[in-house]
Amino acid sequence: MSTMDLPTFSLVVTTRNRARSLAALLKRLDALTAPPVGYEIIVADNGSTDETPQLLAEWSAVTESRLVIRVEKPGKSRAANAAVRMTRGEWVVFLDDDVTVEPDYLLRVWDCCRQSDCDALQGPVGLPREATTDPKLQALLERYPEMLPQVECQNDKSPDKLVSANMAVRRDMLVKVGLFDERLGPGASGFGEDHDLADKILAVGGRLGYMPEAKALHEINMTRLTPSAYVARNRKLGRGDYIQKHPDVFTWILPRLMVTSLRLTLTAACGMRCERQRAWGRFQRYVGMLQEARQEKSQVTSHE
Repeated sequence: MSTMDLPTFSLVVTTRNRARSLAALLKRLDALTAPPVGYEIIVADNGSTDETPQLLAEWSAVTESRLVIRVEKPGKSRAANAAVRMTRGEWVVFLDDDVTVEPDYLLRVWDCCRQSDCDALQGPVGLPREATTDPKLQALLERYPEMLPQVECQNDKSPDKLVSANMAVRRDMLVKVGLFDERLGPGASGFGEDHDLADKILAVGGRLGYMPEAKALHEINMTRLTPSAYVARNRKLGRGDYIQKHPDVFTWILPRLMVTSLRLTLTAACGMRCERQRAWGRFQRYVGMLQEARQEKSQVTSHE
């Protein structure tokens, strides 16, 4: 394959009030080994009020390939879309602002992309070493499952969803499906913007794949491993589910809420701690759906 045929990359990072985590990521990105194609880095600051603006001003002044855009209105999807509109690369690589990558990360992304006929590639997302060596942390991760994004790549099948903490998407496909749904994601409903993007890509005949060698490690934020954070996250997931799918309240949401309530009672009575915790998460997810349905109905009523 000639150099002219190789893809070029735009790395996109969205951030809000995470100056410490962002500084660590930018240091890693500065140390990237450049692939044999050009690349740019675009950071979208979603209205940060901490030290992030100053950090980005100093960081972007070094070279023209470091770009910063500020999007005041809250919403990770809104900030990501603004950044995508600035991109010039054939592939847009998304990283969360609280991950770290190795110096050869972009080389590995390039190697996967140049050999792939897929429209989007999911990279693995893991946790730092202490997640497997600290018993107390392991117990919290077991008690609050899925509170930190983790993705394992499976070479024998294609993914059916995307996790934006570490993924690459062809720019023309992003444009084709209308970018991210700005009703979804942090700062809006809470979650679901990346899963929705995957659904839209598949709906137009696009293909999803893995880039198993391009790994990112996600920071462990202890504030996420609490009962209140677990409830809040699952309710936000439910709100996002409702926005995407609009399930009927009486024939879909309420029956599942009742079944989950029964499962909660049974798992508690049987001392099935892990199963009960997962049922508790599903229960809160259905509650989030009901909250979003009620809010939608009130908005419709107010406009009549």
